[in-house]
Amino acid sequence: MKKLFISAIIGMITFPSISCDVCGAAVNTGGGEIIPGIFKNFLAVRGNIRHFHSEHLPLFPEDDLLTTREWFHTSEVFGRYNPHKRWQIFGFLPVNTVWKEEMGEFYRISGIGDARLRVNYLIIDQQHEEKERMINLFGGVTLKAPIGRYEYQNKESSYFHRNMLPGTGTWDAATHLDFIYKKKDQYGFMLNINYMHRTVSPLNYEFGDLFFTQLTAFYKFKLNKHTFMTELGVSYMDLQPDIDLRWNEVQPYVQGQAIAPIIRVNYFFGNWGVQAATQFPAWQNMGLGQVQQRYQFDFGLMYFL
Repeated sequence: MKKLFISAIIGMITFPSISCDVCGAAVNTGGGEIIPGIFKNFLAVRGNIRHFHSEHLPLFPEDDLLTTREWFHTSEVFGRYNPHKRWQIFGFLPVNTVWKEEMGEFYRISGIGDARLRVNYLIIDQQHEEKERMINLFGGVTLKAPIGRYEYQNKESSYFHRNMLPGTGTWDAATHLDFIYKKKDQYGFMLNINYMHRTVSPLNYEFGDLFFTQLTAFYKFKLNKHTFMTELGVSYMDLQPDIDLRWNEVQPYVQGQAIAPIIRVNYFFGNWGVQAATQFPAWQNMGLGQVQQRYQFDFGLMYFL
């Protein structure tokens, strides 16, 4: 049986005592943020929380419909290093936690997630001083390493689907493009496109591929010696179903699509930057309609080296 989790970059759910039919897991390709000083090194921490309501169809017609609530939280240490103007290297190390409320009882699972290494190459770097315009196009790849726990402990299998464990046990790869247009060093937009291919775990479980894109417009202004930047945008995500290869069984509830508006505020002072964001799905079709994401909140703190 299954479970689904899908956020704006992705999150999802759970079921009762021994089995479950709607399920969850965390996917993050990295990237998509507009950070001033695109050639600067930095270290950062960030976290987000995603809340879902899930419906679980009864096994027998006379049984009542079960409704659960899920909260997915990710805390992440990450950074960027620029060995050369045309190259960027990112590293990400997350800690994943899931809380589940079912019939008045709360359950929790937590642990270090899978690490990611991302490499960008600056394909186009155009700066037109007379027009005060800058255009950048980055292309790159991300490799996800299976360092997070992907096996059950104690009675976790009674309450959590395999997709909700801290890690996946798989080596996954993603490709991406980031297009940035900036005018007068004040306003512009960014288009981010990601595709992640997810592989088979040692437990013979194949995770579905992920497509994610977002378009964000930004406006930057200064107040004294501090800089503020606001962003408005929209994201689209498509997560394909998993397959349990032990039985060659497609997991129909571990999939979904969502369109979500994005609001993000950035504040930069000295070598420090603070970021807060929120998004609420405008349209979603997750877990064959049995999963509803209610909100997502993000907060980050970075230090430029």
